[in-house]
Amino acid sequence: MEWAEWDSRKSQNIHLSNTLSPDCLNDDEGLLSICADVPYEYREAPISKRVEDVLLTPESMSRTRRALCLASIMMLSSLSSGCLALTIQREIMESWRDAPEHTSETITVGWSVTFDTGAELNSVLYENETDLVFDETVSKLVITFTAQIPYSSTIEDIIGNETNELRYIEARLWAPGTQSSGGDPFWEVRATQGAEHRKEWTDSTLDFIEGTWTLEVEARGYGMTTPIEQLSFHDHFDLYATVTKPCVHFPQAHDDGECTFLSELED
Repeated sequence: MEWAEWDSRKSQNIHLSNTLSPDCLNDDEGLLSICADVPYEYREAPISKRVEDVLLTPESMSRTRRALCLASIMMLSSLSSGCLALTIQREIMESWRDAPEHTSETITVGWSVTFDTGAELNSVLYENETDLVFDETVSKLVITFTAQIPYSSTIEDIIGNETNELRYIEARLWAPGTQSSGGDPFWEVRATQGAEHRKEWTDSTLDFIEGTWTLEVEARGYGMTTPIEQLSFHDHFDLYATVTKPCVHFPQAHDDGECTFLSELED
């Protein structure tokens, strides 16, 4: 087709623009054409399909920024070599991590014991011990002790204190080295009747000795279940030692409620 004829068709398109569909292809100058008469290489997308509205949300913008950062990392890595590239990547990745959260967690050792002798006439002996490790980060120590020895005061009033050798609880906490050297326990208690005891120490009032502490208990008791509930009884005690230590929660590595003790990170 001659260019002169093509130019004349363009002028005709001006008069046809009101009747042609907006989906008809445009010529290279943006005018509506009569579609089939325009050579393929001169056709353009319909005007109605040239522009697309895109809604940018904060999430999409964040993903865009993250993608740009990743692209920057890759470019820096390609321009750098060896350890330098790894260092750049590590520093950028570390800057994206959430800050660790510092908190305090407790470690508890001890026992809850209920005596049951059944038809036996002799009391039951219970002995046990466990270790509790103190390091420089321990900030508090708490010992709780409760004893339940039913009817002990009544029986003692009737037959004397001989029952104190058959029903009792003795507990001790030993600081490192004192038990083997014959020293005095850090804390101790003896109960022959019902008792409640709680003792607390903090690093502001006491310098805890670092090392392995030992909590021990020796107890004798009775326990009996009878058809008549009012005549049933069981000797019982609770003994626990709890230390408080600083702990660090890393959001990327820990689930909720989990953390790593600061002393383990410093090792």
